[in-house]
Amino acid sequence: MGEQDRGLDNLEFYLLSPSRNVSSVGLEHYFDRVGVTGSSPVRSTNPTFYKINLLPVQKSLRLLLIFWLLSISANKLWAQGKQDPYPGCSSILIETRMSGAAAFGSWSRHIESQGLRLDRTDPTLLQLNTLPVSIKKMNCEYFIESKVTDNGTILVQLNWRTLTTDSTTNRPPSFQKWTYAAEKKSVAFTLYNEIMRVVDTYGNYLIWYSR
Repeated sequence: MGEQDRGLDNLEFYLLSPSRNVSSVGLEHYFDRVGVTGSSPVRSTNPTFYKINLLPVQKSLRLLLIFWLLSISANKLWAQGKQDPYPGCSSILIETRMSGAAAFGSWSRHIESQGLRLDRTDPTLLQLNTLPVSIKKMNCEYFIESKVTDNGTILVQLNWRTLTTDSTTNRPPSFQKWTYAAEKKSVAFTLYNEIMRVVDTYGNYLIWYSR
């Protein structure tokens, strides 16, 4: 009653073994009379206490709790998606949770509703490209390339080129893959705003960015 609590760091308890041993004194006298020599050692008739330290169990439980919390945080981050683009990312993923065919049809109609014209579409491979769109203030043009997975995730990429004619070929350069950059007045940032105008009006879906 007067002892202080030891706390969880020294958590331990005792198991009481309720062994009911009978004294063998009289039995030994009987063996002496009938000529039987030797006898088994007499076990104590006092109850036996087993000391069990729960500190290793406590540490294991703590590790399991930490692992569980980390897994919840990871799942939450996965569910929320990556909220902001990062330098070097080149793909925008829209998680629709539709079937692949439904997402392909929905995304195709949405692109056309935004004033973009489709160039090549493949309903079997769930792929589509738009015709190039020019941005005069940046002296460049771009087209949207989209691929839809079977589980309805839409992978959106941009391909762009400057409209400045190459002096050697007398033609504009080839298209190159777009990558995000945070500089406000850069071509990359302007292209990002162009594609996000289309993506943001598509619906309230999870959006991811990847390389």
